[in-house]
Amino acid sequence: ELKRDFQNNVVHSILNKQALKKLAKMTNGKYFELSNSKNESLEIVQELNKIQGKIVKGSSQKAPRVSYYYIFALISLGLLLLDFLIKPKTLWIV
Repeated sequence: ELKRDFQNNVVHSILNKQALKKLAKMTNGKYFELSNSKNESLEIVQELNKIQGKIVKGSSQKAPRVSYYYIFALISLGLLLLDFLIKPKTLWIV
């Protein structure tokens, strides 16, 4: 199924090779193209084999530990204790 715009015209997308090549160069990466006219899959496999097992220098960050559930657990515990401590006054008729 083809993508269409709001006027029901077929949308044609064009790959901006120059921008992608520039981005690869800026990030010390490599640009490979796989299309009907150009197939660089062998080059991709060769590059992957070169770096396999190597440690690539980069930056890593630890994800912040989500502690929201602690807050909800404490609130739940507090409400549960309140429920046990506050007894509604009921009238028992026997």
